[in-house]
This record gives sequence, C-alpha cells and structure tokens, in this order.
Amino acid sequence: MNRKQRRIARSQNKPLIHLYGKIYTIDGAIAVAVKEHSLKNLQAAADIYQFIIAQVPDQADAYNNRGVVLHEMKRYEDALANCDKAIALRSGCAAFHYNRANSLQALQQVDEALASYDKAIAINPDHAEAYNNRGNILQKMKRFNDALADYDKAIAFQPDHVRAHSNRGVVLQELNRHEEARISYDKAIALKPDYIEAYNNRGVTLQKMKRYEESLANCDRAIALKPDCVEAYNNRGATLHEMKRYYDALASYDQAIACNPDCADAYNNRGLTLREMKRPEEALVNYDKAIALKPDYADAHQNRCLILQELKHYNDALASCNKAIELRPDYTDAYQNRGVALMSIGDMQEAEKAFLKVLALQPDYAKALFSLTNIRKYQNVGHADVKTIETLLNKPDASPGGKDYLYFALGKIYDDCGLYDDAFECYRQANEIINAEAAYSPAGVIGFTNSVIDVFSKDFLAQPFAFASDSRSPLFIVGMPRSGTTLMASILSNHRSIDTAGELPTITELTLRLPELMRNNIHYPQAIRHITPAAASRLANDYEKRLRRDTGSDVQHVIDKNPLNFKYLGFISMLFPKARIIHCTRHPMDIGLSNYFRRFALDYSYSFDLRNIGHFYGEYARTMEHWRKVLPTEIIEISYEDMIMNTEFMVRKTLDSLGLEWDERCLAPHTNPCAVETASNWQVRQPIYTQSLERWRHYEKHLTPMKEMLQLAGQYRL
Repeated sequence: MNRKQRRIARSQNKPLIHLYGKIYTIDGAIAVAVKEHSLKNLQAAADIYQFIIAQVPDQADAYNNRGVVLHEMKRYEDALANCDKAIALRSGCAAFHYNRANSLQALQQVDEALASYDKAIAINPDHAEAYNNRGNILQKMKRFNDALADYDKAIAFQPDHVRAHSNRGVVLQELNRHEEARISYDKAIALKPDYIEAYNNRGVTLQKMKRYEESLANCDRAIALKPDCVEAYNNRGATLHEMKRYYDALASYDQAIACNPDCADAYNNRGLTLREMKRPEEALVNYDKAIALKPDYADAHQNRCLILQELKHYNDALASCNKAIELRPDYTDAYQNRGVALMSIGDMQEAEKAFLKVLALQPDYAKALFSLTNIRKYQNVGHADVKTIETLLNKPDASPGGKDYLYFALGKIYDDCGLYDDAFECYRQANEIINAEAAYSPAGVIGFTNSVIDVFSKDFLAQPFAFASDSRSPLFIVGMPRSGTTLMASILSNHRSIDTAGELPTITELTLRLPELMRNNIHYPQAIRHITPAAASRLANDYEKRLRRDTGSDVQHVIDKNPLNFKYLGFISMLFPKARIIHCTRHPMDIGLSNYFRRFALDYSYSFDLRNIGHFYGEYARTMEHWRKVLPTEIIEISYEDMIMNTEFMVRKTLDSLGLEWDERCLAPHTNPCAVETASNWQVRQPIYTQSLERWRHYEKHLTPMKEMLQLAGQYRL
C-alpha cells in the first residue's frame, strides 16, 4: 500500500494491518490469507487470520474464514469456536451458520448441525450446499426419504450440483430403488466424467441389480482414475464374490489391503468370501483382523458370530453377537442370529425372546417370524402370529425375498392345526419363490452319480491304500436329509463312548481341495484316480483333526452326521477303512415331503420342487445301491420307522453292531446337551414321537409329481 492509499484509508477510518513488513487494509490482509489458503498453506492462513483478529477484534469475516481453515486442518473444536464468534458479530450471514454446521457435523453433534443448516437455509433459502450437507447427515441417520428430499432441493436450486446427484444415488440405493440410483450416478458422471466416487457407487448399484459385468467395469474405471482407490478394489471384490469368482474376489480385497493395510472393510469382506469357500478358520482370522483395526465394527462382530456358529463354538458366537448388539442396540440381524445360536444349544426360551426383540425393532422381519413359528406349537389359526404373517404378505411392497419365509411360517402353522390343504398351498408358494433362484440340474446330478460309480468300482476299492488311516474314530451317519440322521446322532451321542461333531462340511471341503492339492484342474470324483499318498494322508489328518477338535481323546467314536456324505462313501472308505457307517432310511414320500416343507439353503437346490426331489432321491438311492455292492466296509442300515416304533430294540442292535455296551441314556435323546444346528433342532429336543410316520398321506393328492419321479426311479410302488 502506497502513501496515498494509506491517507485515503485513514480518512475513511479503515484500520491498517502490518503484515510481512507491509501495510494492508483489512480487505487486503484477508486477501493475503485467502491466497495462502488456496495454496493449501493452511497454518499460514490460520496465523494471518489470527493476526488480523488480534489487531481488529470485530472482524467477523476473519473469524469465519479462520474457522473454515481450522476445519480443513481437522481442528473442529477450534473451528466451531471461530464460527461462533463470527455469528456473534454478524448473525445474519448464511455462510457463517453453514460453516458452523459443517464443524458440528464433523464433531458428530448432528442435532445442532441440522439446526445450523436450517438457520443458513432460513437466511438463504436457495443454499444448495446447505441442503446437500443436511442430506448427508440425514443419510447417516438412516432417514433416507428426508435425505432424498434435501438432495432434490439442492439439485432444484443448483442443477449441476455434482455431489448432490451422487449422494442422491447413494440414498436411492439404500431405498432399493436401484434403477433410479443408477440414473443419478449417470447424471453426476455426465457433469464430471472423472468423478471417481460416482463410478465406484454406480458399480455397487449395478451389483445389486445383478449386472455384474457392468459393475466390474465401473469399479475398474474408478481404479483407472485412481490406482490406489481402496473402495473400488473392495467393491470390485464384493461383485466378484457375487459372481462366485471367489479367488478373484480375494485378490481384489488383497489389492485394497495393499493400498491401505488398515482397511477393516476389506478384511471383513475377505472373511465373507472365505466363508463361502468353506474355509471358516481363515474367515475367522480375517474378521478378527477387521475388529483389531476397528473395534467398534458391529458387522464384523456379527459375521464373527456366524462363523463361530458354523465352527460349533456357540458360547463364543453368543459373545460376538452380544458385542454387535452392544455396539448397535437396534441390530436386528444380530438379535436374529443370537436366537439361532440359542436354538442350537437348546435354549428355546431365550431364543424366543431374541426373535421377539427382532420383531419389536422391525415388525416386518420375515426371518424372525419364520424362526419363531418353528419353535412354537400351534393349536388354532386364531393365533396372533397368523394375523401378523397375513398382514405382511398382503403388503403391496412386500419383497419376494421375505415372502418365502412368511409362506413357510404360515404353512407350518396350518400344518400344526391340521389344515393340510392350506398348509400345502403356503409351502408351494414358498418353494416356488426360492426355486426361481435355485439351479438344480438333473443331468448334472446323473453325470455326478455315473462318475462316482465309474471311479469307485469294486476292484478299485478292494486294493490296499498305503495312506489309509488306522483310526476307528469316525462314525458317519448318512442318508437323505430328513431321514432321521439327527435323531440317530442324538441317540448315539448320549452314549458314554460316543460324541458328536455335528453336521460337518469337511468331507465336501476335502474333495474341493483336490484340484489345488494335485495342481491340476481335475475335480472329484475323477480326481481320486490321481491322488497321491502324501495328499491323501494330509486330507485324512486334516479331517480327523477337525472331527476331534471339540472332543476328548478318551471318546471311542465321534459322529459326523452330514447326510450328504452318502456321495463320498468310497472316498471315506479309502481314507478311513475302519470307520463305521450308519445309513438312515425312511419312506421316500415322507422324506420328500419333509424336504419340501423345510427351508433349506440354495445348496440343496433339489428341495424346492417336487419333481426335483423325486429325481434327486432316485440318484441318492442309485448311489447307495452301488456302495452296498462295492464298499469293503459294512453299512449299518437303520430304518426311521423301526427306530420310532421299536426304539430300544433298534438302539441295542445298533450298539451291538458298533461293539458297544448298552447305555440307558440312549433312550432319551431329547436330554442330549449337544448342540443341534440343523433344521431338526426343535424336534430333536422333544421325546421320541410317532406323528411324523406316514405324514405324507395328509398331502398325498398334492404329491403326484414327486410320486411319478419316484416310480420312474423304481423307488415307489402303488
């Protein structure tokens, strides 16, 4: 400033600021600070504003601007104090209230932040940024419709507001309005073609729409724009997971972690993928890493609960569930899974409380209603649960994904009450919904059976296998699902010399590992022809280690009651020729009906269609007939009907076949303290009853498709 300018400033009573050896007017000094701010010299800008304020304390703009700089420096408390001073000096400035709200939002003082945004909007009704940021708060509060309204206002006042379009997409995604979300992201990208966040979020939406290739393309575009984009690698992994490209998904999560070793989300998602790959111990390690990085990560605690349930560590699972609930008291999924864990250990009373808590938090949570009906016995259809279910089914916006649970629940109630036609119609609708996603392939199942029969010939199994284990521990209980395998396991594991490991997926997991172990791309059963002694010994050791993980070494036998192990009896006899095998049988019509009435996972793809059930049963029967002819190991055959009608005789006969002395406790399987994680976890807690015998006759007129398939397979005669 020259002498003339200083004289003019003094004549107008404008204060002068001495700065960097020069003299400035207030506006000039502020301009210097603004320039430092624009150059990202944040500390210098803050110091200049402080210097101005020290010399001229009533400068509202200096306080406000200093607050903005301090906010960028993440000194939110100091930023808020400066904004407050600016407002005290000039309360009618919308920008001051807006900046105050931003600092309050960063401090997570959301109610005060909303109030400050409201003041900014009251002063300046077309303040698009205030509406956008207000929407961001409402989004985090899960007030999605309110957030959407704010984003719409921001766009109405500023149609080219890129972030508002993108944020609008995020909210629409949360509202499951995926096509609208995609359109919002498209608008954001049209306005800003290099908008990384929009590409990333668009990829998430396309994943939800099952447009997986497009989803990957959007994640890849985000990565091309920003090679270290952690979020894009993470979301790319989630899409690959949905495509069942699990190894590729893991690689993508690994890239996310390489970009940011502290990315808890990537570890959590990595755990989800490892769980799908049937590698639960590794999944658990990843959940633990996610929690170590982010101790308040409720989703990771919840996922840890699920994997611990699979590992049969129910007390630890409950502890993880409780932690998730502590962190998020309205976490319905955690309450639901807490109830499932309690069911598994037989605490039906506490399980019921957990399911009721879910429904108190979210009355339309269909899975909780389904679980609740499965631990209740109904006498009449006037029960309040019926009205609740019917109300939810009649909601116009009820999603098909929840309806199947509701139809299964209502079918169970009608069945309890003897309304068999109504019950069957409910089960039919439930299965029709799920069958649309199932992928049962009759040709594929026939091909698998043919391969098993081809590989495991009598001559092949008769040869000595040098790698065979001498262990007599494994006691395999196999058969069709719902053939009485759970009841048999509960009866036998009440014996002092027998424990149970439950329904292990381990044999299936071992067969899936064969291509990797043999370093070829040959899958089971053909892979058995190429197995090496080293690989087979490793698999046998891994299996027995898992089998006995939770049992004492003094127990003579440990049960693995996975019914579908019937597919692998040849492989089992190679690894464990001294293992005992119990085959549970039951009338095929009762088995078929019971499969149809149970909501199995999609892995049981045959179970949602009557013809498919009949077909799968035929292939199961063909497989078992082959094993009877070729296995060097004796198969102990146990009829469900005989076990129910002549329990003591059949138990004595089974124990004799196993070379074990009598144990009276075997007659009271409902007192067995062992956890039960299958669809039978309620029934097996009851004393042995006969109501399930020939239950199919109540539904005979509806079962023609299944009966025809069984007749074709030679498994049913009129």
